[in-house]
Amino acid sequence: SNSKEIEAILSMEYWDDPKFQPLLTSSVWSSSSKEIESILSLKCWDDPKFQSLLTSNVWQSNSKEVETILSLKYWDDPKFQSLLTSNVWQSNSKEVETILSLKYWDDPKFQSLLTSNIWQSNPKEVEAILSLKYWDDPKFQPLLTSNIWKSNSKEIEAILSLNYWDDPKFQPLLTSNIWNSNSKEVETILFLRYWDDPKFQSLLTSGIWYSNPKEIETKLSLSCWEQYPQLLTSTIFTMKRENILGNVSLFQKYHLDGFISIRALRQDYRKQEILFQYMIDNGIPFLVETQNRGKVVRKLNPIINSTSSQRKKKYGIDMAFIMREYSDKGEGHGQFTKHP
Repeated sequence: SNSKEIEAILSMEYWDDPKFQPLLTSSVWSSSSKEIESILSLKCWDDPKFQSLLTSNVWQSNSKEVETILSLKYWDDPKFQSLLTSNVWQSNSKEVETILSLKYWDDPKFQSLLTSNIWQSNPKEVEAILSLKYWDDPKFQPLLTSNIWKSNSKEIEAILSLNYWDDPKFQPLLTSNIWNSNSKEVETILFLRYWDDPKFQSLLTSGIWYSNPKEIETKLSLSCWEQYPQLLTSTIFTMKRENILGNVSLFQKYHLDGFISIRALRQDYRKQEILFQYMIDNGIPFLVETQNRGKVVRKLNPIINSTSSQRKKKYGIDMAFIMREYSDKGEGHGQFTKHP
């Protein structure tokens, strides 16, 4: 902008109104004073439902586009008002109107899709997604959440058309987390031979979509599940393979494998081995005895399954200090459990 334009923009009386002040960002210089005044003078801004659109994203549009979008009759319908966020400026008035005019929005099952994420898609994609015949099947309707806009119609159709969904054991996977994966990933996961084994079927939860086929297969193929089937829960997909193997080996080494838990597998096995060595050196027992209904019960010392912050606060054990101390001592202490 030249100095005359800058002065014209800065001298506008509209900036005295607090509702317009969020527009005062460097993006304002992408418009001219005439355009800016045309936008700020729109009467629509007096309506509270439009004030959430007053962000610097508005400068991505011109005054004619802004006015056309704000004047659309659809905004009088409460079901569309959730779309009134600054993301709307990613689209143009024609695209916005085309999306809002789709007849599918009269169907209650689609109304959960009316979130501002929709502006990531174009009208053709939106219509192609909504028109898929699969949505008439109740088992697919839990997938109708705003996460769907992360995907595209081709990917969505490829996922929904998989024959695996006819098998009841896979139906718990039909949640919106599935849109974190692509169709090839989904098919590869569902195809894994491990799902025919009943002991693995408890892992078929929506958390699986935060992993990928290679990681899943690698974890399911671990030999430790034969010995410790109680550890097979869907949380293994959020753990590192080396921590699973390292902690199993560590607990076996100290004859504690009867006490191994999911919580133990989450720990960094290198830190855990140094903790075990520290406990031995300081006479801290691995197992403690408690009373349960008059019986003495042995259980794992709670220090072992605590977080680093809990160990420091509750037990006075500073893991950062201990890690440094035992590393300095070299091979005499804290020799790490090796695993493939």
